[in-house]
Amino acid sequence: MLVDIAIATLLSLYRMFAAYIISLFIAVFVGVAMARSRIVESILLPILDILQSIPILGFFPVFLVVFVRILGPTIGGELSAILLIVTSLVWNMIFEYDLRSIRFS
Repeated sequence: MLVDIAIATLLSLYRMFAAYIISLFIAVFVGVAMARSRIVESILLPILDILQSIPILGFFPVFLVVFVRILGPTIGGELSAILLIVTSLVWNMIFEYDLRSIRFS
């Protein structure tokens, strides 16, 4: 029983770490793209603002059905959990910092 708890804890830490790395990559990529181009900013900012307003549990059925059908219940379930954590992290990372103050040459 103690081994099962340790394994479940390590899997949860893996999910959180993977989601954080993915969120960080997405946030930096989107932030730099929006800071470099006003056209990209004018397109992505409203889309991201609308997606941010959707509750995370609203994404759950879509992620679960799509990934479980494509990848099977084990891998699809894990990927769904990771992407749900990504959706909760990425909005804070994208909208927290004002990248317009950074000068790109």
